[in-house]
Amino acid sequence: MGAAVTIEPQLTVNEVFGFSIKLLLGCGLIFELPLLITFLAGVGVVTHRSLWRFNRYAIVLSFIVGAIITPGPDVMSQVLVSLPIVALYNLSILIAWYITKRREKRHAGDAIETTAVDDESAAGRLKTCRTSDASSGAGYGPAARRVKAANALRGRGEGGGPPRWVIQELAILRQLLRRGAAAPGQVNRSQRK
Repeated sequence: MGAAVTIEPQLTVNEVFGFSIKLLLGCGLIFELPLLITFLAGVGVVTHRSLWRFNRYAIVLSFIVGAIITPGPDVMSQVLVSLPIVALYNLSILIAWYITKRREKRHAGDAIETTAVDDESAAGRLKTCRTSDASSGAGYGPAARRVKAANALRGRGEGGGPPRWVIQELAILRQLLRRGAAAPGQVNRSQRK
């Protein structure tokens, strides 16, 4: 009969498991991209604007990742892996847009509300905060109640603290002084004779 034929397997168990683990982990991490960007947008690290500016680099990066994940030189498999990455990244931009718009709307509403409260509390502080009460001798009057309500809205509690407009004015003054501009009532060194 003839010589004995030896059969050698082309694929081994290690190669199959290695390929499967590499592909599953890569795809699993890619599908976590919207969750990661949602978290980062919720914390305020990224916005939809910054993600959109990075979009063309993300497309190139997705094709590089697709080339790393796919096993061979086949272009079709690289495209089939890269297109979902691009789609998930753009979905993440939409989610970040929603989160950013919601945060901006909430902050705009807070700014309008606190400006009105700050104006009212500043006027209330110009009046006497403690008024004499006939029954107890030293009760809180309407001006003090307004200040207390404004502090409660700002989360400052009983002790209060400076109103936001004071803090904002001090921040602007610090920025001007850092730039070398004169503070109100001062003369610049360059203007002195």
